[in-house]
Amino acid sequence: MWGCPAAPRSSPRQHSSVTLYGLIWEEGSVVLSRLSVSFAVLVLALVGTTAVAEEAAAPAAPALPPWMSADVVKAAVAINMTDAQAPEFNKVVGLYVTDYFAMIQKVMKVGAPNMDMTIRSKDNALVHKMDDGVHKILTKEQWPAYEDYKKVLRAGLKP
Repeated sequence: MWGCPAAPRSSPRQHSSVTLYGLIWEEGSVVLSRLSVSFAVLVLALVGTTAVAEEAAAPAAPALPPWMSADVVKAAVAINMTDAQAPEFNKVVGLYVTDYFAMIQKVMKVGAPNMDMTIRSKDNALVHKMDDGVHKILTKEQWPAYEDYKKVLRAGLKP
């Protein structure tokens, strides 16, 4: 329209206005890719409380996504992961966050009559999948801190 050719699509599946697979600007905010989420969580976990203190002192910055809030980062640091555990943990949690938003989008698109119940049920299944993945990474001593992390993460994702 107006002399601008339509951009060719790289795949036959439809693209939504919200994508978690690329770094894009949308209505003044950034939607992060799965890899950038994992990288950001890893960086924030390594920086630890210094980043939280600087964030509090810094002028108003763009709002972080809920899975990168200060509370979630503090809970991740409390797990005390090794350098080998952190990337694997970030992959598992990044997959959960991506699957969670994809599930929400799909349920809303279908328009299930009991949306809240459907979302809760499907979220529980995703959390069990995340638990299975994290169970292979963390030690028994780290598990209680992970449970706290999971509560904070899930609370941040819920509207």
